[in-house]
Amino acid sequence: MKKKKYDPYIEDLKNFIKHNSLTFVKGRRNSDLVMLCGYSLHLGAEKKDVETVLEEKLKADAELVPEFNFIYPYAKKNNYGDWWNNPKNKNAINAYTPPS
Repeated sequence: MKKKKYDPYIEDLKNFIKHNSLTFVKGRRNSDLVMLCGYSLHLGAEKKDVETVLEEKLKADAELVPEFNFIYPYAKKNNYGDWWNNPKNKNAINAYTPPS
């Protein structure tokens, strides 16, 4: 049996979703995806990490797929991860901070 490779970003992203009550439902898809994609870029996570975390939601909501496929590269191109480098911004959203 092949052991699954541990990806530290997955747990951080799941906790970020939980602690910020992100739902990705109609009316919140865009803002929730922008927050998650920006935070994931700040962490250094890749698109595949976010896809893994959102796998069930992407399967359940066909409208979420094109939204995600637009927002992630847009956020990456426009450096949305950099927003989190400002200490004031880190507290603007209930960012999950992993225990040390």
